Amino acid sequence: EQSDIGIYGWRLNYFGTKRGPVSVFEYKVSLENVSQNAYVLHSLPIPPTDGITSTNRGQVEAKYTWNYIATKKKARSIELRGYWGKVGMLSDGRTPDRSAKTENMYLMLSGASGQQDVFYDEYFRGRNSAPTFANNSWGEQYGFTTNGQQRMNNMGGMGTATFMGSRSSLTAINFSMSLPKVPASIRVFADYASRPNPILFSVPEALPLPTKFFDAGLMIRTGFLQVSVPLFMNHDLLKTLGSIEEVGGPGGIKQYVLPTYKQQLQRGIRFSLSIPLNSGLFLRKSLLSGL
Repeated sequence: EQSDIGIYGWRLNYFGTKRGPVSVFEYKVSLENVSQNAYVLHSLPIPPTDGITSTNRGQVEAKYTWNYIATKKKARSIELRGYWGKVGMLSDGRTPDRSAKTENMYLMLSGASGQQDVFYDEYFRGRNSAPTFANNSWGEQYGFTTNGQQRMNNMGGMGTATFMGSRSSLTAINFSMSLPKVPASIRVFADYASRPNPILFSVPEALPLPTKFFDAGLMIRTGFLQVSVPLFMNHDLLKTLGSIEEVGGPGGIKQYVLPTYKQQLQRGIRFSLSIPLNSGLFLRKSLLSGL
């Protein structure tokens, strides 16, 4: 059989800014719709299938910045951001044996990866790279990847690069602060995020999945580059950076292993490149696909 997958969509943004003498309040409301069409031509005498999956993604965020030192060359600030997002599938026209793959519309704890950047807003290094443990991806029960440790500064906005996301809703609070005695580009951060715990009927026994996440660490932020190093994270977030290993060598019993502190730092480092590609007014799946 042969298949041809098309994707198209639209987006509405409403945002505003209110400035005070030493503070700035920003808000943004976004509504996105993406329709993904999979046309499959079967080799058997079966009529071609043409299934369209339509998904909405609504997001609301607000950020308050207070310049507690307002001197121009020594300015230091505190930032507090709140976020809420919701995903809903409007229709799934695919046959039962071809369940919809809508991970590109998931709400990611660490911010959108190249896969969730469906409107090609920013440049991504390895946007379409294959999932591996080396680039912090996961392909088991969660069934989606993050294509590396690069993220956009949106959605959950956590400073830890994790594969975890939500296909229903996500709430997050982000805090960061620049310090008086160090360069202004160095900041401390702390994040909290929460998502629903889905019921997986395929799991034979109660398996608690992570629902609440917290991290804290150091951040370096320049004009277009941001690098976050998580120095602390709660157990739920730590579990998302683990791996399945074969105990006793190849062929041994497969066991889930939590990362060491060194692995936590290596796998959790997150970076973003604020390099815009286009206005994002129209979805351009065929253009810039190699970026």
